[in-house]
Amino acid sequence: MILMTADKISIHKLLLIGPHPAVVDQIEKSLPSADIAIESDLLTGLIELSRESFDVALIQISRNVDHLGAALRNFRRIRVSTHILLLCEMLDEPAALSMVQRGLAEDYLILPMDTGELLTVLKRLCPVRVSAEDDRMISATGRAGALPDIGKMAMKNVDDPRIIVRELGELIDAARRGVGELLERVCWSALFVFGAQGVKLSWNETTVVVGKSQPKYDHVISFSADGKTLGKLELAGDGASINNLGFASFLEQLVPGLVRLATSHGELQEMANTDSLTGLANRRYLNDVLEHLVERARNERFRVTLVLFDFDNFKHYNDTYGHGAGDEILREAGMLIKRCIRRQDFAARYGGDEIAVVLWDWQHRRMPNSEHPRSAMAIMERFRKLLKQHHFPRLGSQVQGT
Repeated sequence: MILMTADKISIHKLLLIGPHPAVVDQIEKSLPSADIAIESDLLTGLIELSRESFDVALIQISRNVDHLGAALRNFRRIRVSTHILLLCEMLDEPAALSMVQRGLAEDYLILPMDTGELLTVLKRLCPVRVSAEDDRMISATGRAGALPDIGKMAMKNVDDPRIIVRELGELIDAARRGVGELLERVCWSALFVFGAQGVKLSWNETTVVVGKSQPKYDHVISFSADGKTLGKLELAGDGASINNLGFASFLEQLVPGLVRLATSHGELQEMANTDSLTGLANRRYLNDVLEHLVERARNERFRVTLVLFDFDNFKHYNDTYGHGAGDEILREAGMLIKRCIRRQDFAARYGGDEIAVVLWDWQHRRMPNSEHPRSAMAIMERFRKLLKQHHFPRLGSQVQGT
């Protein structure tokens, strides 16, 4: 007989959603070193997951949760790396099995739960222990206190709870596309759920207005974190109906976490699309954008110009002055080419010393400094002059670009 122990499992942070107290006690005894967060329902669990990353989310389900599939899809969207394990009574096994078969959960356990079976499943999901340094880093992140039971507040005050689940899914999708799209989507969600005539969202230096612009707004929802005000959502309409919706409290807790998620996703996306040496776009980004841009140009009938060039005798500079000098040429050239193109154009490192420049028409063609160049050579001539005047420290004063 093999006895499974918790020291074979790499779980540092565990999220329990809707568990019976006896289940909580069993898990705490089985995983004494894990940092365990407990939320009472799916909506507050989603909010907690938007704020922090967890190794595993254990979710106790029942037949009464008719929006379970939509909620689990939102879990997948907001934290792809978090494993989802369902807990259910025997009568609810068909629903749990359906979620696993649809890829919305990794596995499920029948209640009352066997501790050995629980540890076996967790070991399969999280088999590798992390280093002590990673352990300290995870412990240092800590966790905020449990949120108020705003999920139940919102569901109690909305006729169809699927409205909140649907809007939450839309907000999570928008967060993955960037902060700007997220803030706009928050406004549209507020306009729809609250039935407001106009919505204005201010976040740091960004302001988004949807619906009818209003001289005065009747209701304000403030967003804050760590005692610092981050922004506010102003609504115009029937103030009483707005106050009666728990969705207001839901947004107060959810939006700051989603903004952090959108910011992190945007930073990671930028890193994935950027050449680390030159600061230009990389070849993958060029190929993706160019394909969509050409298709759009074909449909909307505007011009796109692609310029591809390299540096003469680049190998000579590498061999004579060292690879550090070659890197300097590419890095400085990337900076110079960005000074030569318009805001909507972009440059990419195609490979080695090859640079690609994409020029395309802005939607407002008569904007100052936004006309399509009469010739791509005009751009390259401007770049050539800057290159000739530029000083490359590693090459010395005797070497100039031509």
